[in-house]
Amino acid sequence: MLQEDARFPASKEELIKAQGWKVIDMEGDRRVHTKVLLEKLDKGMYWSVGEVVERLEELEGLEEFTSN
Repeated sequence: MLQEDARFPASKEELIKAQGWKVIDMEGDRRVHTKVLLEKLDKGMYWSVGEVVERLEELEGLEEFTSN
């Protein structure tokens, strides 16, 4: 989702502005805009793609995007 062209460090808002238009294939036939997931992050600075992924994996409530 972000790995190809994201620049870090970046704030949540910067990530949404630069990357939110992308579409991610989820489980099954589901697709979701990156913005929907990034909006669930806490405000603040993120220093790498790995950190963003970690924070997203820690969030509750993402089941709606990953379940069929």
